[in-house]
Amino acid sequence: MWVKICGNTRLEDCQRAVDLGVDALGFIFAHGKRLVTAEHVRKITSQLPAHVATFGVFTQCDPEFILRTAEAAGIKGIQMHGAFDASVASALRPHFPKGDSPRLIQVVHWDVVEPVDTQQTRLRAELNALADSGLVDAALMDSRTKQGSGGTGVTFDWAAAAAVVQDSRLPVIAAGGLRPENVAEAVRVLKPWGVDVSSGVEAAPGVKDATQLEQFIQAARRS
Repeated sequence: MWVKICGNTRLEDCQRAVDLGVDALGFIFAHGKRLVTAEHVRKITSQLPAHVATFGVFTQCDPEFILRTAEAAGIKGIQMHGAFDASVASALRPHFPKGDSPRLIQVVHWDVVEPVDTQQTRLRAELNALADSGLVDAALMDSRTKQGSGGTGVTFDWAAAAAVVQDSRLPVIAAGGLRPENVAEAVRVLKPWGVDVSSGVEAAPGVKDATQLEQFIQAARRS
């Protein structure tokens, strides 16, 4: 089970996650309480072991900005959190070529207020389009509410989404409201390729709780 800890702001949290065997770390360059600068992230990534994947989360549609920020921050992958834009992905792909692990991740959303059948139909179409494009390595399925998308701390209907996840031709990473006490159930029901967590292991926005980090990673891996 591939495990990513997102919304990082502190070196000590990242080092703790690495010691616990996490696969990837995420840094948010889009908006919100966990927003970081490229200069700050470089201070963190420069002290992490080379085998740990690092991702920048972006909603921006300017590939030059994304590439400039990624280089300055020393990150190895991009998580695109807005609507999929093939022109942006095409511009990024040469700089983040396909490899053994994901380099380009596209977020898709399960909207918790929409009917289940609508969600299933839409997400199947979105995942098929992403796979057909050949431009991304994985999809991250997150929950979307009226208040926002990403970092909501709200789960979605795992049972209803399971068939969509299993039909996907791309690896699917589950996110949205995951916590140490529910990640094993999410993995059991969804059977995703990986899991992603941010607020579910925090003592405060951008400040990870060491005990919750350990419990989350252990629960995800045991499941």
